[in-house]
Amino acid sequence: MPPTYTLIASNTLTTSAASVTFSSIPNTFTDLVVRFNGKSSGALNTYTGYFTLNSTGSNLYSVTRINALNGAFTVTSDRTSNANDIANLVFIGDASGTSNVFTPGEIYIPNYTAANNKPISSITFAEQNNTTGYDWTQVGAGLWRSNNAVTSISIFPGGGTSFQTGSSFFLYGIKNS
Repeated sequence: MPPTYTLIASNTLTTSAASVTFSSIPNTFTDLVVRFNGKSSGALNTYTGYFTLNSTGSNLYSVTRINALNGAFTVTSDRTSNANDIANLVFIGDASGTSNVFTPGEIYIPNYTAANNKPISSITFAEQNNTTGYDWTQVGAGLWRSNNAVTSISIFPGGGTSFQTGSSFFLYGIKNS
C-alpha cells in the first residue's frame, strides 16, 4: 500500500516571524515531512536556515550537504559532535529577490517515534529571480542523536532575520500501512 500523507498542521504567516514551530506532534504516524515556501527579511542573496527538534541543543546534531551555487557543485560537511541545531540544512531566499518568489523546501524525518537516533534529509531551492541571477540547490542529510520521539520542530531563517509575510509551512504525517 502506498504511503499516506496527512496534514497535521500548517502556518502561512500574516506577519513576519523570527521562527515557526510545530508542537504537540502526535505519535500516530511512521514519518514526518515539513514542506515550506519561505523568504527571509535579510538583504543577502540567501540565508542558511536551521531547525531544532524538541527545542534541544546540547551537541546533538550533525549534517552533511551537497550544493550547487549558480551551477557550481561543492560538498560541504558540517559533521561535528558539537552542533546545537541542524544548521545549513535548509536555505531561505531573501528580500533581494522578486517579491513573490519564495524558497521551496522539504525536510523528511523517518521513523520519528523510534527509540534511536533520527536521520533527517532535506532539499531546498533558492532562486532569487533578480538581476544577480543567484540560484542555489542543496540536498542534505542530518542526524539528531536522541532516543526521544520528535514532538516539536522549530524552523529559523538564519542570519538574525525573520520570515517574511506570506511564507508558508506545512507539517505532514506519513503512514506506511
